Amino acid sequence: MLLGREEERAQLEGLLTAAREGAGGVLVLRGQAGIGKTALLDHAVREARGARVVRVAGIESETEIGFAALHQLLLPFLGRLPNLPPPQRSALAAVFGLRQSKEPERFLVGLAALSLLADAAGEPLLCVVDDAQWLDQESAQVLAFVARRLQAERLVMMFAVREPITRLLPLAGLPDREIRGLAPRAAAELLASATPGRLDDRISERIVAETGGNPLALIELAHELDLGHLTGAARLPDPLPISQRLGARFVREIRDLPASSQMMLLTAAAEQTGDPAVLWRAGAELGFGWDAGAVAEARQLLEPGTRVRFRHPLIRSAVYYGASSGERQRVHQVLAAVTDPDRDPDRRAWHLAEAAPGPDEVLAAALEDAAGTARSRGGSDAEVIIRMRAAEMTPEPARRAGRLVATAQAALTAGAFSQAGSLVESAEPALVDPLTRALAAEIRGKIQMRAGGSAARLPALLLTTARAYEHVDVRRRREKLLEAMDMVFTIRQAALEVTPLEIAKEALTLAPPPEGEATPGDLLLEGCATLIAIGYAEAVPVLHAALAALADLADQRAPGTLGVAAAHAVWDDRFADEPADERAPAVAGPSEALGRGRYRDAFEAARHLCELDMVNLDHQRLPDLIEAGVRCGERDQAQSALSRLRAKAQVAGTPWALGLLARSEALLAEPADAERLYLLAIEHLERTRMTADLARAYLLYGEWLRRHRRRNDARARLSMAHDMFVEMGAAAFADRCRIELVAAGTRHGASANATDDLTPQERQIATLAAGRATNQEIAAQLFISPSTVDYHLKKVFRKLGVTSRRQLKLRKP
Repeated sequence: MLLGREEERAQLEGLLTAAREGAGGVLVLRGQAGIGKTALLDHAVREARGARVVRVAGIESETEIGFAALHQLLLPFLGRLPNLPPPQRSALAAVFGLRQSKEPERFLVGLAALSLLADAAGEPLLCVVDDAQWLDQESAQVLAFVARRLQAERLVMMFAVREPITRLLPLAGLPDREIRGLAPRAAAELLASATPGRLDDRISERIVAETGGNPLALIELAHELDLGHLTGAARLPDPLPISQRLGARFVREIRDLPASSQMMLLTAAAEQTGDPAVLWRAGAELGFGWDAGAVAEARQLLEPGTRVRFRHPLIRSAVYYGASSGERQRVHQVLAAVTDPDRDPDRRAWHLAEAAPGPDEVLAAALEDAAGTARSRGGSDAEVIIRMRAAEMTPEPARRAGRLVATAQAALTAGAFSQAGSLVESAEPALVDPLTRALAAEIRGKIQMRAGGSAARLPALLLTTARAYEHVDVRRRREKLLEAMDMVFTIRQAALEVTPLEIAKEALTLAPPPEGEATPGDLLLEGCATLIAIGYAEAVPVLHAALAALADLADQRAPGTLGVAAAHAVWDDRFADEPADERAPAVAGPSEALGRGRYRDAFEAARHLCELDMVNLDHQRLPDLIEAGVRCGERDQAQSALSRLRAKAQVAGTPWALGLLARSEALLAEPADAERLYLLAIEHLERTRMTADLARAYLLYGEWLRRHRRRNDARARLSMAHDMFVEMGAAAFADRCRIELVAAGTRHGASANATDDLTPQERQIATLAAGRATNQEIAAQLFISPSTVDYHLKKVFRKLGVTSRRQLKLRKP
């Protein structure tokens, strides 16, 4: 099956279709050796159903024999000679030695060939000429003559010409198509089909790129390279090796060059950057100059440009492997000598390694250092290649295995998971160092996670990895347990093969860090493990310490899910996630049902989430459970939930915790105590950044006021809540406020329009105060005294029914 080549196939098939309908045609396929010209001709032959096919190929040894190829082509039709007009019959018989005659006119020979083929084309006829670059000149002239005159014949001629060619062919001017390498996807598919085992994707990409998609090169490399090369466990040679059959075709292009040009090409093949400054410095030692490059460029072996680039990567391979190993080593020695060790230490180390006759620990260490340089420059793929070369140069097996594991780690960072797995597998038999074995186990775990594709298994894999570092590297063990704990709090009960309690107990077996060396991550790990495995009261001091340490960091951010979970655990609003998305707490889970007044649904959802809790964070849902329980008649359940909430909120002691506690207590309190508790909740929550919880406190207080027939006070509080919910995009709660406002006597449920009662000066002062300007700043701006500002602000607060600047901001005066 011919992979890819959709456009080329369509063009060939179009010619065959036209021939069946009586219109002849011709096409010359041009391209380098192995590019697939013959495969396209084969496809045309297969598609020529109902047509007669005659096929010939130019032969290099017959290029000087006149009419040799024409004889091959017309031999099947010589029985039709009597059908030709006498002059044409005589001319053709003469060139084929069928009769003695002086040399006939070339025009008559061409006309005879056309007539003979046209006579044979009573049914569609396909004439295929492969390797047309080796046609003898006489045959080429006659066939070109015929090809230009196929207007009304049921005849198609197809030629394949290998490029570049130095001979002048008469086929110029005929319809042609340049055949290039396969498209990447088709090339990768062809390579995979020719590979006996599994093929690493990144290795496949590199082979496709360095062969230019040449089909023959792809097929032959699949058999030339061993399994280690194809899986990424062994370094892919640079340049890629080239088979003798394909290499010979390219070597023809360089074997006649002057010695200086051949040396220049070998140096360019060894120095893949194409830096002309390096090449000409090397040339001073190796005996070539600018003129050598000009000769190679004239032969179309090099591309014109500021960098020295081969016209095709396979020419580079042919040049490099066409030289002896001694010649290659000498070139690399010179290149190492002329490469700047400060600017390009990695390239210099590479050339030194290529010049070495065998493994060398000093060179291996230099390559390892060079790999670090490549990484610092952002070259993750280059780092992998250099580390693999360092491993190859390492004489001692255990150290070589360690360097292979380091290479696998670099491959993992580069996203080459399959290659990383192959490298670890190849290193495993020689691994003796416990730390390296642990790193190998970590890499295997990450690869397994990648293959499994499920985050639910990641905590178990991370726990296994952490255990591999036991007695080997305490810090790495802590890091892996911290990652595992972070994942536990991300996916909660969805974790497979391990429970949060197992990870927590493992973390608590760690010896504490030396005094003064505990990081915020260490404290988070200890605090969350204590929360799960021991209890809330014991965890709170550690979690407070962890969050305080986070607050001291320059970037002021919690590390991922675990920091946010810790903040929610102790109701610390500095790192809670509402500021990042104020909508989330107001509409997520049970809260959404509460907003829509579906109290039974909210109660069941909150109770279900509390029952599923495996990390001692059920108190996050207790305020929802209490509110929903009160509204749907589950007061006993609500009272039980309140007891649990009280126990944790009093231990946490933050304004957020105490505000939620007071709000929840108010729902179950006697009327004489409820208002005090609502006001206390608002007072606490106004000191936090948790806008959604404050808005819900206003809403509940407003609903309580309306039920106690204090409609004016209710409208003020409900309007505050409505504005806040609208601003944060909590549509369900905003609708609940609107319904309550209608019940409280506000037309159409809009917010109370008290701002219309403000005087122009009061509105101006209110606007500045809402923008967080102080009384002194307002006074300076309006040329009045601070006491006058205070007087007007009190009137604004009274008219709008607010008690603080924060509330004023939300009312938008």
